[in-house]
Parts: sequence; C-alpha cells; structure tokens
Amino acid sequence: MKIVRHYNYKTLKYFWNTVFRADELLQEGIAHSENKNLIANVDVHQIKPSARRGFGVLETDWKSIEYEIDTPLNPSILSDELPRGIEILPFQSSLLPEIFEYDFSLGGYERRSIIEASCYEENCKTLVAIKDGKCIGFGSIKLDNVEYGRVAPLYADSSVAEAMVKRLITAMPEAKGFAIVTINTNIIA
Repeated sequence: MKIVRHYNYKTLKYFWNTVFRADELLQEGIAHSENKNLIANVDVHQIKPSARRGFGVLETDWKSIEYEIDTPLNPSILSDELPRGIEILPFQSSLLPEIFEYDFSLGGYERRSIIEASCYEENCKTLVAIKDGKCIGFGSIKLDNVEYGRVAPLYADSSVAEAMVKRLITAMPEAKGFAIVTINTNIIA
C-alpha cells in the first residue's frame, strides 16, 4: 500500500511512496495519540484483531450516513440567520490559534497539523464562526475527486451550522454536486 503524503505529517516516519504494513501505521498512530481516545472504523472481519490491539468498545449502533447529490445544490432553503453577536469569517491564518483552541475543547486532543493542513488544502474553502473574539465553529468545503463540494470538517452548534453550510455551498459555485457525511446519532445535521 502506498501513502500519499499529507504535507503536515512530516513528523511521522512514513513518507511519500513509502510502502508500510498496516500494523506499523497503527502503532505509529497509537504512539502519536499519547494514549488519548482513539476511534477505529473497521470491517466486520477486523473487529477481533482491533480489540486485541486495545480498541475495546464495540459500537454496533453507530453508522455513517452520507448524503450525496450529483447536481449543483440550491442552498436557498437553508437559513443564513445567526444568533446575535456571531459572525462567520473566511479563513485567515491569524484565526488558527482560535480554531485550535475550539477544536481542542471539543475532543481534548490537539490536532493542529491536521487542521492547518485541511485549511490550506487545494480546492478548499474554510469558514470560521466567531463570537466575542473566540472561535465557536469552523467548517470547510472541498472539491472531491468527482468535483462535488464535500463538507468536512464541520464543527458548530446547530444555530451556526446551518448558516455555515449555506455559506460553504455558495463559496464553491464550481461544484458539480454536493456531499456530506454525518453519524446516525447526529441525524439532525
């Protein structure tokens, strides 16, 4: 298997065109996580091997739900209203510290390199929700391999998320379709 180098994963020992074993990648990921919570989404045949590696909680009710449409999406049905005092700004590097702090508050895990790489990714537009100088949400839309606008990530309360999705869709008019994934426990999204 080849790994396509994600430009901010330079600290890992796996580089462009390097062949690796899945076990090595898993061990590197576990070491990188510093014993914080990890989640694995595996094939049914990999449940027992994953449990042996320390993934002890099996969530059988959790499912990914993907919404995909192969025509441009009309965002006019979405609300653009925001609660008082909240503004949605286009991404700028000066907002990164606030984004990092907000993201850490959600999961308790520092993902600076992943977030920064995502925000600077080619064919990506990122928006940041700010209230009183603090980040209270962020989201990105990216052109995927079939030129659909794929929303990921998107972290915000519902009152902000709908307006953010609307603005993300309108920020990428060149998209030939639209895709978003959520989990069944967050179906309201």
